Amino acid sequence: MKKTEGLFCQHAANKMRKSIKFAAHVIMNKVKEFDYTPEEALRATVASMGTAFFATQAGVSEADVITFVDNERSLEGKELRNYLAVFRLEGLVDACELKHVDRHAALDIVDNLVNIGHEHGMDSTLSGGAVAVGSTGIAANVGKWSK
Repeated sequence: MKKTEGLFCQHAANKMRKSIKFAAHVIMNKVKEFDYTPEEALRATVASMGTAFFATQAGVSEADVITFVDNERSLEGKELRNYLAVFRLEGLVDACELKHVDRHAALDIVDNLVNIGHEHGMDSTLSGGAVAVGSTGIAANVGKWSK
């Protein structure tokens, strides 16, 4: 790795540690633009920002985070949602389970809901939200914001 690449990676990691919102955008970008699964995007982002930092933010043991980052274990269901909750992206799992055409629209909805919350000073968790796809289109249930 060239020295400038290392400096860029270090700068990005520092920015993710300073701004969970930025880290959430990194995860969304990996999923939307590079077809990562939510788990793959989370794994790469946590590895970049640091396992100790993430463990503190998530309220879990660093050993559990390390085994996840090292790909020694997978996250499913509630545990995956809890890890994504650090970035306010619990709805990402549901959006990614949709058919490909609907998936991109649903991901845009999740991304927009998170952005709206941040813009209105709701820097905590969006809970109870859901994205549904029917024959007439896509609907989002915003759920509730908690501070």
